[in-house]
Amino acid sequence: MQTANDLTPPLQAIKRRGWWKWFASLGLIVVAALAYAFWPDSNTLTVSPTTTVITAPIAPDGLPDYVAYADQLAGRGIKPEQNVFIDLLRAVGPKAYSPNEQVELYRRLGIQPIPPTDPIL
Repeated sequence: MQTANDLTPPLQAIKRRGWWKWFASLGLIVVAALAYAFWPDSNTLTVSPTTTVITAPIAPDGLPDYVAYADQLAGRGIKPEQNVFIDLLRAVGPKAYSPNEQVELYRRLGIQPIPPTDPIL
């Protein structure tokens, strides 16, 4: 059986140093990667036709507003006379929405406010 004294000098040096240098090196790499990832303006996204298909509408944070884009895409070419949701809203009544939500809903639907009456259904 070999003892520490029987090992060759390079192996003795590795054993003496231990693995702490490997862990320290790995830790430095992780810290450097995190610093690069979270450094301000190091990996910002510029919204343009070369980076994304959706260039408008833009949300307040500067990124594409995907919900507004989907609304525009789904509502393209639909007239209020063809929208069945308006008939359902008239039948059920607008009471399910708060007053602020009703204003936004009527604006998006392109209709005048529905008077709050008793729902038909």
